[in-house]
Amino acid sequence: YRTGSTPMELAENTAQVFLGIRIQCARCHNHPYDRWTQQQYYQMAAFFARVKAKPGERKGEQVVFAGDTGEVQNPRTHVTTQPCALDAAPLAESFAGDRRLPLAEWLTSEKNPFFARAVVNRIWKHFMGRGFVEPVDDLRPTNPPTNAALFDALAQDFTRHGFDLQYLMRSIMRSRVYQRSPEAT
Repeated sequence: YRTGSTPMELAENTAQVFLGIRIQCARCHNHPYDRWTQQQYYQMAAFFARVKAKPGERKGEQVVFAGDTGEVQNPRTHVTTQPCALDAAPLAESFAGDRRLPLAEWLTSEKNPFFARAVVNRIWKHFMGRGFVEPVDDLRPTNPPTNAALFDALAQDFTRHGFDLQYLMRSIMRSRVYQRSPEAT
């Protein structure tokens, strides 16, 4: 978080880093190359509408906290949007706590099909120099992985093992692919 970040910027960054999804186009209109709508964009941004910042005790320090007020409106419909993660159920209107907590729970839930794929792609790139999908944060349907079966298997295995990063890294490093020499024979 940096001073002046808008809920929209925070939603875009969260989707790109943790889900491998670029939703920026949906800010102004339905995404032309993906399935995300403008309404879904603003519902995702609504999770961050109450994020506030204030100066900390030390010079240059910033304290980020959840405020009690703040909403996001879809500029096309002028309707206040209820927080809703991509392809998930909306947050209850009666929810009074920090909206980021249910978002964080959904992000690392087995019901979220995006998180495991985004992490596997990034870790694979770290060890292999290239992700299954390039760029690593562009996991749209029109940008297919180089090896879909392996990519899906690793993502499912990562999910089954509780999103254990050490397990994922060990799985990759023990693979025959990783053990091969980069030198041509």
